[in-house]
Amino acid sequence: MNPIRFQYADRKLALAQKKTIQDFVASLFKKEKTKLGQVQYVFCSDAYLLDINRNFLAHDYYTDIITFGLSEKGEPVTA
Repeated sequence: MNPIRFQYADRKLALAQKKTIQDFVASLFKKEKTKLGQVQYVFCSDAYLLDINRNFLAHDYYTDIITFGLSEKGEPVTA
């Protein structure tokens, strides 16, 4: 199973060249000499992202991206 995954929260997106994107992201980890655990990209609407900002980060404004690091220091990156 590929450690780089794509999910869709409240909308479906036709993601072209998924394998190419996965290979590119994996190559970035290799170039940076960083171990890759698992990375999930979640595609969603602005309203959904604003709700996450409010509920988890106490931000009441829009952002383009939110990252939640799930790994401990020294472990492979999981986000």
